Amino acid sequence: MQVLNFNYGVLSHFVFSILINSNSYISVIDYKKKILINHSSLLSMSDLKTKPTDQNVEEYLNKVENPTKREDSFKILKLMREVSNEEPIMWGDSIIGFGSYHYKYKSGREGDLLVTGFAPRKQNLTLYIMSGFDRHEDLLKKLGKYKTGKSCLYINKLKDVDTTILREIVSKSIEFIRKGEIAY
Repeated sequence: MQVLNFNYGVLSHFVFSILINSNSYISVIDYKKKILINHSSLLSMSDLKTKPTDQNVEEYLNKVENPTKREDSFKILKLMREVSNEEPIMWGDSIIGFGSYHYKYKSGREGDLLVTGFAPRKQNLTLYIMSGFDRHEDLLKKLGKYKTGKSCLYINKLKDVDTTILREIVSKSIEFIRKGEIAY
């Protein structure tokens, strides 16, 4: 274990230590031995927490409390299974993923991510469109009610969107990712 000690402030009123163990787990402890930060991803951002697991997808979806969201989740499961021609795998404890690809940034950071997937969240259904949305502007105009993030498509209910258009967006995104055309 490596220990780094720091004095911060004009009269060194704030003293803290950083402990780094062999697994790149970091702890920041103040002078009263109070833990300020206890985290593993601060040193190794390339170690993604969202990795494939052995958790059963259908068991997970059957636990979704909202009946509409649960029913919609099974419909999205079917759609993504058909479009991707892949079996679903749980990524982390709440994301259902289809396929995977390896990425490597110019910085050297690299890892594996799902090609497409979704997560039934309390607020909405989050669909992972890993190719981003710039290439799908025409389709998005026809989709219905939704919001987007960098590569997340947020919908409240499937009946809010045109599922034929949704299928096409997912399909095109998968095609772009398999060609190596990634949004970031």
